[in-house]
Amino acid sequence: MSLFAEIALPVPLRQNFTYYVPEELAEIVRVGVQVLVQFGKRQKAGFVVGLSEKTELTEVKPIIDIVDPVPLFDEIELEFLREVAYLNFASLGETLKSALPTGFLVREKGRVFLENPSFVPQEAVSQKILSYLSNRGNASISTLRRLVGKHRLYYYLGKLKSARAISIEYDLVEQKTPLVKRVVRSRINDPDKLRELAVRSARNAFKKKALLYLLAEDPTREYDYSLLQKAFGSPALKSLEADGLIEVADEEILRIPQEFGISRPSTKIELTDEQKFAIRSILSSLDSPCVYLLYGVTGSGKTEVYIEIIREVLSRGKGVIYLVPEISMIPQLFTRLKLALAPERIAVFHSYLADGERYDIFRAVKEGIYRVVIGARSAVFLQLKSLGLIIVDEEHSSSYKQNEPPPYYNARDAAILKANYYSCPVILGSATPSIESFYRATKGEYKLLELSKRIPGSRLPSVEIVDLKDERASKKNFSILSSRLRSELENCLARGEKAILLLNRRGYSNLIQCNNCGYVPKCPDCGISYTYHRIGEKLLCHWCGREERATESCPNCGSFRFRFKGWGTQRIESELRELLKTTRIFRLDRDAVSLKDGASSVLSEFANSKGGILLGTQMISKGLDFPDVTLVGVLNADIGLNLPDFRSTERTFELLAQVSGRAGRGEKEGKVIIQTFSPSSPAIQYAISQNYHTFYTYEIEERRATNFPPFSKILLILLFHSNREKVARAAQELSEKLRAEKLEVLGAAPAPIERLRGEYRYQILIRNKELSPILKTLDKISLPRTLKVKVVVDPIELV
Repeated sequence: MSLFAEIALPVPLRQNFTYYVPEELAEIVRVGVQVLVQFGKRQKAGFVVGLSEKTELTEVKPIIDIVDPVPLFDEIELEFLREVAYLNFASLGETLKSALPTGFLVREKGRVFLENPSFVPQEAVSQKILSYLSNRGNASISTLRRLVGKHRLYYYLGKLKSARAISIEYDLVEQKTPLVKRVVRSRINDPDKLRELAVRSARNAFKKKALLYLLAEDPTREYDYSLLQKAFGSPALKSLEADGLIEVADEEILRIPQEFGISRPSTKIELTDEQKFAIRSILSSLDSPCVYLLYGVTGSGKTEVYIEIIREVLSRGKGVIYLVPEISMIPQLFTRLKLALAPERIAVFHSYLADGERYDIFRAVKEGIYRVVIGARSAVFLQLKSLGLIIVDEEHSSSYKQNEPPPYYNARDAAILKANYYSCPVILGSATPSIESFYRATKGEYKLLELSKRIPGSRLPSVEIVDLKDERASKKNFSILSSRLRSELENCLARGEKAILLLNRRGYSNLIQCNNCGYVPKCPDCGISYTYHRIGEKLLCHWCGREERATESCPNCGSFRFRFKGWGTQRIESELRELLKTTRIFRLDRDAVSLKDGASSVLSEFANSKGGILLGTQMISKGLDFPDVTLVGVLNADIGLNLPDFRSTERTFELLAQVSGRAGRGEKEGKVIIQTFSPSSPAIQYAISQNYHTFYTYEIEERRATNFPPFSKILLILLFHSNREKVARAAQELSEKLRAEKLEVLGAAPAPIERLRGEYRYQILIRNKELSPILKTLDKISLPRTLKVKVVVDPIELV
């Protein structure tokens, strides 16, 4: 009987491929396993997503081998991921790949060979690559990556390959690397018996005797083989093993990081009537895929509601995925859940863990070792043994949207989809729900639950606006701190209290300019000005990661009148230390979080300090709970307010309302000072009143008038190419095809950031009442194959 497998390959093609299953593999090839196949001239790893006894194809290649006979996906998870792929216009293979830690995946390991030593390229990077190859003949891609640093290696390799100066060969390498430790156990549990054996040992077997005496001290203990081998030697160990007195075994060690939380006293909180009602409502439908929108003002006790629901889910033998948008939120949350759910073990899963840690946590969760997982976006793909609840905290956050690589999914939407397959509820929580979610709740698609007041003992903070135009004009104050905010900070520190300062920007200075010739250093690949980072004295492009060493003189005219303008978190930290004469400043931004345990370390130090200032970007605006924070300052509320994006007003309101909610969460009253050049902006005015309902009423009418979500579905197509004319022509042709299919098409037009990483970008926006006709049309027409195309369903940002 012939057997054919439908294989999903991680390539940007929305189709699967049929391969013949050799007779030798027929008994072990199952849906969900990873296999090796020939795809073009290269071998690739793919996933079996279907089996059949017939095919209409006349020529079918065989499966080469199986990576692992254990399926990586069961039927339910596979169907869930099929729909994720379809709804995000992604290939199933790319979606399956993104749902697994890299430890499960077979990767390509490339080696570059010199083919034409006489070829002379123009680019310095290409010259460096060929010079290295001319001395050695060939080199691995990983070696060349170290050679050229953060320059776009594959871009230059592609140009050299097109010129036939080099060739590249690929091998497949299995990534999976379980950590194994060799251990020694005594087969005899009687200490006296072990001592007797030591006494009866040969007189010259000193190390063997000593080892037996050691085992007699605690016969039940497990010893590290390498340590015993170093202390007593291999012959003594082998002799005892041969005599049957010890057992030597290899045991896998799970690389589970010990996520240290932030110490805080465990206090019993009396639930409010609103909290009790929310808990009863959700508990009434734990076995059905209901979507609950838990809208509660900041400090209203949403986490306490989550904890009570989690307890009940665990008592029923099921597990919980708890999603948060920012890694900085995890340390405090981990502590709260660890105290509330003890002795339940809690896992943490996010992108800053090592590959081996993510691989081991994924397996431990799948095997049921952990039933509660706190994680960022990708944790939605974890395969709990028995899923009973998904929580999406701060559901409004744009951080839930995947940027790269595909699929470009939103973890909130994926969570709702997954809960439907597993017949369990989803709780979407926020003090500032997304406009789309609140609209669905008002229409009855989601069940709305409200917590309208803060828990007893705390009140919403007072909010005050400082007009920076007036500060500059009348007070001649050009400092980052207005006189009002500076005075409040000084008073706050003098009382031994804490403050949070928000600036939605990182780095030391956001603009470098020569005061002599006006030259502004820009990234040559993106055409965007560099940001100066004082730590490391470097200029960094925050779009492509390219960096250069900062110089004191202007590269254009040689003048030493090089000035750093604007403000980044590093520069503000330096200014605050000088202005306020304090060292108790704790900075939390992407630079800090990029270090392992960076967020935990900063937040723990801030929590344990007596007074101090937490300075950071938007990651400090949500989820943090410090009862002794009495002051919040927003250094510039206008950042992002005037971007050409229909969500810019909503994002500004969310950011201001969320960060304001960090103040006054304890017994002491909180205060918020917002510095702005646009005090009359609707987003800022509604943030002052801290009334989400009034903001929603305003914003939903704006969306209705402009026909943007939730009144339509939008899809963004981005086209990339190094040749501007080619990408502009392709974008125009594609937009005409789409219009011919009776779709509303905005563009083609250059993207707001037209050049990025050396490529020109054009964009097309499609708008329609329903998503399905858009997806069907894109499947029907042919997207350009000669340039890179990125399709994003429901884009969070249009810039």
